Amino acid sequence: MEIEEGLQALIVGLKIVENRDPFKVLTELKNAYKDLTIQAVNPEFIADLEHIELLVKQAYAAKSRGLSYAEHFAIDLLMRIVCTDQISKAVATAGLKLDLSHIALIAVGSPGQIALLQKDLSSRFTLDDSIFEADANRQRFLKEFHNIE
Repeated sequence: MEIEEGLQALIVGLKIVENRDPFKVLTELKNAYKDLTIQAVNPEFIADLEHIELLVKQAYAAKSRGLSYAEHFAIDLLMRIVCTDQISKAVATAGLKLDLSHIALIAVGSPGQIALLQKDLSSRFTLDDSIFEADANRQRFLKEFHNIE
């Protein structure tokens, strides 16, 4: 997804194999791709692909205007996913947990770096974008979480 000229976002679902620590996965990726901003979140808090795409664009626009909730884009994005202005609540709510079977991975950077990451992810992980498909259970969960009737 293009955010602006020369800046892209990759949004992908990753299946976490048994006994694989999602925190280590994120750390490995951040260490390997230092030129990218990478965030991984619990996909239960993402309604569908369009939802996360809009939040990425919103977080980037806020950063460009100096209106971010947090100093770091990845944290700002997490806060927007949860609709909170508290970093600790965002991390505790939609951040990674050891028992997750899937994670939503969001990376932002140059098209070349995004392409390298996408190729690497395809060779090392099982990609599963079905986590971004809207379903009634997730919609119900999100309505309850956000107190929407």
